[in-house]
Amino acid sequence: MHRSFRAAWLSIFLFGAATVYAQTGQGTLTGSVTDSSGAIISGVSVIVRNQNTGFTYNAGTTQEGIYRVPYLNVGSYEITYEAPGFKKLARKDIPIRSTETLRLDVALEVGNVVESVEVSAGAQLLERCGEAPAEQEGVK
Repeated sequence: MHRSFRAAWLSIFLFGAATVYAQTGQGTLTGSVTDSSGAIISGVSVIVRNQNTGFTYNAGTTQEGIYRVPYLNVGSYEITYEAPGFKKLARKDIPIRSTETLRLDVALEVGNVVESVEVSAGAQLLERCGEAPAEQEGVK
């Protein structure tokens, strides 16, 4: 009887731990980086900074110009894109929500590294809680 009591407590503990883990709900940021003509840019440095904590995540674009930053805590972020031969682009106040995937596609302008563009705007939600996004008119 003592063993079954321990087994019951162990089951409750493991179930409770799994429930707590499932509720932590981190978000993901993804997107593509192109130039003003729509050509993909690979090797772009993507810096994602939590505006509340200052914690920074570093990523880069693939050969297809895609970047992906998973496991982001809920909060407001600043995303900076840098590539040689292009102006630095900074987007502020980008909201990351629990269990959501946010798609943020950007186009970099040709220019000197010293030049930069700053944008404060929201981004399009790609996926919410595992559901596919609704079709939107005029959006590729």
